[in-house]
Order: sequence, then structure tokens, then C-alpha cells
Amino acid sequence: MGYYFQSKINDAVLEAALFRQILLFAHNEFTDNGIMDETCIATGKKIILNWISKLEQYFPNEWISELNYIIENTNYTKSSPGFVKMISERKYNELVKKYLYFDLLDQEFIWTRDTSKFCQQICK
Repeated sequence: MGYYFQSKINDAVLEAALFRQILLFAHNEFTDNGIMDETCIATGKKIILNWISKLEQYFPNEWISELNYIIENTNYTKSSPGFVKMISERKYNELVKKYLYFDLLDQEFIWTRDTSKFCQQICK
């Protein structure tokens, strides 16, 4: 017999996680050589614009302003020969510190291996 639990996701945390992923995307390496492909900065900016249009109603205005600034900015950070980043490591860390209130989970997360003890306590 299995136990199924419903949970309500904290919207603010989900929104913040999405915002962080967009910032991480902007921190990726892009080409800036005028060739339009999936690695070029113009494509990256189009992707962020698409995300803004889909998430604008859920994100605070400050986040949208920051994302629009990233798109409008042309002062890219050189990362390796032939590649640039839309935002620097310093800017990424600054935005995370300013707007996000939790650390990035950089390892596999296993909620629980054995739910039987948990279920015995809750399902009484």
C-alpha cells in the first residue's frame, strides 16, 4: 500500500528559483561574432525576452527591470577566447544576494529514502 501526499509549493520560492535560473543562463558563455546560431548572444537575449513575456506577471517589477537591463546591456564580460557572458560573476552574485534568500542546491537532493517511519507518525 502506497501513501501519497499533496503539497503546496511556495510560490515565492518557485519564482525566485526561476529568476536564479535565468540569471545563471545570462551568466553562460555566448558567442558575439555576428553568426546567428544557438550559442550567439542575440539568441540568448531572445530567449530571456521570451521568459520575461511568460513570467512578467509573476515576477516583481525589480526583477523584470534587472532582466531588461541585462538584455539592453552591451558591455559584456569576456570569458574565454571568442566567448562573452551577459553578466559577470560579480554581477550574478550581487543580484543573487540582493533578491534571493536561499543558496543554490549544487548536489543531488533525496527527500527521503524510507517513508515508513514518517507515514507511521503522520498517518495515525
